[in-house]
Order: sequence, then structure tokens, then C-alpha cells
Amino acid sequence: MLAVLEAERFTRKKKQWSNRAGFEALLQLALDETGYTFDQVTHWSGSAMGNVLLSHEQRRCDWTTETTIRLFGTDVPFLAVNHHLAHAASFFASPYDSAVVDACDGGGDGRQHVAYHAQRWQGGARIRELSDVDTGAFTGVFYDVCSFYLYDRYCQEGKFMGLAPYGEPDDAAIAWLSARVDRFSTQPHEVSYAELHERFGIDRFDVDDPRCANLAKNVQTVFEAERVKQLAAVGDLDGNIVLSGGSALNIHANTAIRERFPDSSVYVAPCCDDTGQAIGALLYQANVLLGVNPKVPLPFIGLGSRRPEPEVTDAQAERVVADLLDNRVVAWHWGRAEIGPRALGHRSLLCAPFTDAHRQLVSEKVKRREAYRPVAPVLLTDRRGEWFGGGWESPYMLFADQATPTTVHKAAAVVHVDGSARIQTIDDDHVLGKILRLLDQATGVPMLINTSLNGPGEPIVQTHEQTLAFCAGQPDVVPYLEGERR
Repeated sequence: MLAVLEAERFTRKKKQWSNRAGFEALLQLALDETGYTFDQVTHWSGSAMGNVLLSHEQRRCDWTTETTIRLFGTDVPFLAVNHHLAHAASFFASPYDSAVVDACDGGGDGRQHVAYHAQRWQGGARIRELSDVDTGAFTGVFYDVCSFYLYDRYCQEGKFMGLAPYGEPDDAAIAWLSARVDRFSTQPHEVSYAELHERFGIDRFDVDDPRCANLAKNVQTVFEAERVKQLAAVGDLDGNIVLSGGSALNIHANTAIRERFPDSSVYVAPCCDDTGQAIGALLYQANVLLGVNPKVPLPFIGLGSRRPEPEVTDAQAERVVADLLDNRVVAWHWGRAEIGPRALGHRSLLCAPFTDAHRQLVSEKVKRREAYRPVAPVLLTDRRGEWFGGGWESPYMLFADQATPTTVHKAAAVVHVDGSARIQTIDDDHVLGKILRLLDQATGVPMLINTSLNGPGEPIVQTHEQTLAFCAGQPDVVPYLEGERR
């Protein structure tokens, strides 16, 4: 796989869908970036749902549809792929030869949750739906509805998840919500909002109103239990599980699944949500229909500088560590962008993790985020057992782990109120590996705060100019472009 472009990185509007002109502009940018011409492309594929290149009838695709689309004034053959099937095809980016694939989100192509079994072998692959699995009506819609009720805005699930640990469990509320999971997943949203208001009586979100945090806590508790129940319904898990769809961004639900099935290996792609739709369609076409198993060098396959030097120099790493120990926030812009919604070390804001004041600096002062939202640690994989109880690898920041007393004492900034952290584990060959080794030598702490390089309501930055613009007027932030301090 050569390049992945996410429209929002270029339009600078989060979750913006492209029109035809926008699609063609992105496609031309991808062709220019990779050195190919339009005439050299032999196959085209994409998700069916919401695709403006397709007719409305073609967008309602149950599996795949071979059709024709018009690009750059030319008719070309096109494979339209069902929304959840495209999610499931993230299996082909995993290290597995076979797995159960769970695709769960807030909607798409008429369904919200589908279970599959996927396999691949030399020269071939297949995905089949597990139609005999009773997945129930429960979907990510339940979580969407509850978070919208609290915030009166869409796409607030991340904030909702961050607020949940501040709440108190309520058995009566959990029972009430559990009894309405399927209903909230299927009935008109306005009806669900009315029922929630009648039960919880929250007129508007107020971080100081304990009812808000309590609602988030109890919804999160139900969501995790239902996600585990969905996987348990599959039966034979084949040793490997792939989680896909927007619900796989819920790190605590992912962690609950990993804990419930300790004998299974669990994989979540960094683009498990709709940012991975195009990748999934392409991987399905390549693996299943063409018998080709392309390498997918996740996660750094966005656009960006292709440096001749493969790593940070000693002098650059030393300067970064000096800035971090001087209580600066480092705006780190390196090479090709990571894909998906989580910054993983190429478009990141980095900060020392030692005290809660460091969290306040990077999260509240620099990014202007709510105080209750956690920040994530990036740490060296071979040191994870000392700092976190589970000792799991988590390269894409999609699992939580419990902090050890050492972490609470020495890296308080990354520990959430419930003692958890949304960890990212990296090896020495990662661009931040040398920086973490030097920081460890200097302080005994092999981790940093790592949060996305963007302001409130903005997508992650794409270009050098955007990084410099973010840093302008922020004396606490030091930009590093391709390892060089600016």
C-alpha cells in the first residue's frame, strides 16, 4: 500500500465528506505523490455507503457490486464494497491468517453490527458472514444516543468515555439502561432522548453536576458488558479476534474484550472507524478477488516528507529531551502522517509526564481541552510491565491498562482518575524510541505524554505550515519539523 489520504486533513474540517470534485482532487494528489498516472491504474474500489460517485441505488450494496464510475471524464470499472464488509477487511492488515471479525458501529448500509470469519492463504483469501450468530439489535447507536443526550452534539463519544471514570456506578441505572439497549439502538433517536430525560432529568451538560458523570459511567458499564456479550455469542473464536467499526475506538470496551478472552489475540487497526473504509475496500478487492496480499505498513502511510535519514540523530534527540525537561511542549512533525484518529508519533504534541501540571499544560492550556479528559502515554514496549499491570502491547493507542504504583508516583500526568491509561507502546525503531531512551537515562521514566497535534474541533495537522501555524503565539510550544527545532 502506497498512500492513504483522509479528506479532513486537507479540508481542515473534521469528518467532512468529499463531493466529486474533492474526490478527484485527492485522487490526483495521491497519484502525484506515488508517481503514477491515471492510465496506469488497473482497478478501482471503494465503500458503497454515502459514495457520491455511485447512484443512490448502488450505495445500498449488501456485499459487493461491480459497476462503472466516471473519473476525470473517463468511465472506469469500480468495485463497490458493503460498509461493514469494508470494516471487516481490516483483517488483511492484521498479522493473522484467520480470525473472527467483529464489525460494530453507529450505522451503515442498513445494519449496525455484523460478525464475520476471515481467512487468507498463499494466493487466496475469503471472508464469510457468520449469519447464525445472534448479535442482537445492540449497536454503537446506543452509545451515540446517550452521548448526544448529554452533550446535545454529535461525535462526542470520546469526551463521554473520558468523563465516565468520574461517575459512580448505580445498579438501578445500569439495569434500566441494559433493558433499553436494543430499543435505543433501533427506535427514533428523539424517542430515546425523551426516555433518557424522563429517567435522568439532565437539562444540559455541566461537568460539576454529578448526574452527568454518573450517566456516562453507567452507559460505559453497559456498553462494555454488551460488547463482551456480542463476542461471546460467536462461540469458537479461533484464537484471534479483529475488532472493527467505530465502536472499536472505545478503548475500555476493547480492553474488556481482551480481558474476557485471555486466550485470544485481539487486533484493532488504527483506522478501525470510517477512516479505514477505503483501505478495507481495497484490501478486500486485492486479497479476495485478485489473490494479492499487499503489505500494509501501518500506521505511517499518510502523506508527508520522505526523509533520506531513517531516524532521529543523537543531537536532535538530546535537544528534544532538553526542551521537555524545561517544561516545554514539543510539536513533533515527522515524515509521513499516521492514519486514523489517534496521533501515534508523527503528528504529536509531546510533554513530560511527571506531574498533573504537565497534563494541564499540554491538554488544557495548549490544546484547550476539558480538564476531565485524559492524555495518553507513549512508552517503550520492553518497559511496559514495570509501569502498567497488564503488560500488553498497544501500538495504536486502542487499549487501556492499569497504572502501577510506580507510574502513579513518577508519571502522574498520564494516569486517569480510575488509575487507567490509554497506552501506546513502541519499540526502538520508532522515531520516538531514541528520545524515550534518553529521557529514561535522564529521569528513570521511559514515557511521554502523546496527544494529537491539533486544536479544538480541528483534524490532526497535515503540513509543516499547519504545524507552525498551530505553534504561533504559544510560547510554551516548540515546533520540530523533521527533527529540526524551529
